[in-house]
Amino acid sequence: MSQPGPFGQQRPQIIIVNLVPAALTVLGLLALYNFFGLVRGPLLVIVLATLLAAAINPIVIWLEERLNIARGLAAGLTVLLALTVIIGTSVLVLPLLISQLVNFFTGLSFDLDLLEDRFDTWLERFPFLQPLIEDDILAQVGEQAVGIASGALSQTLSVTASLLTSFAFAVIALILILFTLARPGPLVQGLLGAIPQGYRQRTKNVAERVLQQLGAWGRSVLLVMLIVGVVMGLGLYLLGVENWLLYGVLAALGELIPNIGPILAVLPPVLFTLAEDPDKALWVALLALVVQQLESHVLTPFVLGGAAHMHPVSVTVGVLIFGSVFGVIGAFLTVPFMIILKAVYEEFYLAGQRQVSEQEALEVVGEHSESGK
Repeated sequence: MSQPGPFGQQRPQIIIVNLVPAALTVLGLLALYNFFGLVRGPLLVIVLATLLAAAINPIVIWLEERLNIARGLAAGLTVLLALTVIIGTSVLVLPLLISQLVNFFTGLSFDLDLLEDRFDTWLERFPFLQPLIEDDILAQVGEQAVGIASGALSQTLSVTASLLTSFAFAVIALILILFTLARPGPLVQGLLGAIPQGYRQRTKNVAERVLQQLGAWGRSVLLVMLIVGVVMGLGLYLLGVENWLLYGVLAALGELIPNIGPILAVLPPVLFTLAEDPDKALWVALLALVVQQLESHVLTPFVLGGAAHMHPVSVTVGVLIFGSVFGVIGAFLTVPFMIILKAVYEEFYLAGQRQVSEQEALEVVGEHSESGK
């Protein structure tokens, strides 16, 4: 409200705004971003250990209740069974996979040259596309890809260090999984004990919901990865595609990045088969389309079953944001982070708000529900 001046005129009221909380919030977010960048590797190990522990916890409970054995022994047997499956699969698959990986990098330059030649032929056949495409774009991409591959193969010491680091992280993850499954009580007790009494029940609800959804999502993703990888790899093998196992593993790994990963994973087999045999590339593209439809209409609704209870648009936006800021690790961690954020938001904020009806939501986009007609 304006105040009267000495001669009766109105002078504007001066409002002082305290910007300290906003500045501290910005500084806190920047510090959190820098901290995440420094601990991306260990954080990934912790998240993976938590996901795997939550995913196989039902097996531990089943062994504990059905066989009437101690939880620690049930946890040890479960981890030992998982390790046996992983090691056995690696012994059977890893030699062929390494051979195909070496073959892929060895022929990368030649395949890119063939692909560039076919690309130039198509541009000559359809000249109206030439203004839309930068000259020698494939050559530039090829040079970068070959440079990355050559550098990766030549840096033996760096690769060895990376392998040792990965092995160390795997051992740490195994220890975390084993101790988390064997004695989860003290961990949960310590977490709840650090929360003020008034918020303890809500925190307990959030923890139960997060662990349940993380476990369901982790089990579902592992099953989808297995199915997609096997179907894609077997299909490529029957089509006579080189490096079929490598592309099958790539298709399985693509499932780790929701919505975007599966699309990116099918590009290498289609493009590199296109360079050598365009007719076969058509069948590879058709196989990829069939696998995508299988995933979208069968695996996602019935296997995943909305395990994370999130809209695909929200997940895709999260992947783009986390992936842009934190790279591939951020894209992979999108769903676990969003599960935690969604549970905290709904339990601590949304629970006390009036729920928005479907009719109100549809009115925003200019539609009306059947009940509102």
